[in-house]
Amino acid sequence: MRKKAETRNVPITSLENSVLELYGLDQNAVESLSSTNLGDLVIINVTLKPDYPPCPRCGHEHPNVCNYVDETITHSILHNCRCQINYHARRYKCPVCNRTWYEFNPFVFKQRISVSTVVCVLEEMRDPAVTFTSVAKRYNLACDCSAHLRRSCPDPQSDDASPRAAA
Repeated sequence: MRKKAETRNVPITSLENSVLELYGLDQNAVESLSSTNLGDLVIINVTLKPDYPPCPRCGHEHPNVCNYVDETITHSILHNCRCQINYHARRYKCPVCNRTWYEFNPFVFKQRISVSTVVCVLEEMRDPAVTFTSVAKRYNLACDCSAHLRRSCPDPQSDDASPRAAA
C-alpha cells in the first residue's frame, strides 16, 4: 500500500537544492520546484523561467510560448529509492517563420536519463566484475539501457577510446 503523497512548494528542501546544485542551476532560474514523496519514489517537479531564445531558423528575437510538454527523466542517483524529475518544458513558436522548438533542457543529454545517472552508470561499468543487470537494477533502468550507455560512451581511459593510427 502506497503512502499518501506529500507535496511541498516552498521552501526548497535539501533534496531539491542538491538537484539545483548538481545541474548548476541558480534558484533564480527556476520558476517552480516541488517534490513529492511516495515512499519508494521521489518525484521532483521543475519548471524553469522562460529565456525566450531567438528562432534557430530565422533569428527572430521574440518567440511566443506555444505550449508546455511534460518530460519524465529518470534521476536514479539515490540508491535507497527511485527518483524521477518531471520537467515542465516550454515549446516556443516563431511568429515569423512558424518554426517550433523546445527550450534547452539542462537535465538530460539526448535521452530521458539524467546526466548524473549516466555518469554514475559509466563510473560503475569501469569495474569488470559489474554486470549490466546489476547496474540497471541499482539505477532503476532497463538492462538494455545500461548496456547501450556502456557501448555508446566508451571509457576515456581505455585503449578503445583512443584513436588508432592507420597501419
